[in-house]
Amino acid sequence: TALEKAGYQVHYEKLDDLPGPFEERLLTFLKGSQSTTLATFAIEDKFFEERIGRVAKKLGVPWTVWESPMFLNPRSAFE
Repeated sequence: TALEKAGYQVHYEKLDDLPGPFEERLLTFLKGSQSTTLATFAIEDKFFEERIGRVAKKLGVPWTVWESPMFLNPRSAFE
């Protein structure tokens, strides 16, 4: 992928390959990889965003949220 060519380590996981809630699988993966940060694009589903935030908090790692390239205006424009 372009990210890997740019030197980033990338992990893709098909959502329906493993049983259990997504955040539990994410937590297990991040613990196993000894990740020191979590970075995502803005999550438009507030409930899911809170769930991912709890994963970062459980791990004690900073969570970086990038503005979504899918929208013209940032979320802050609607507050």
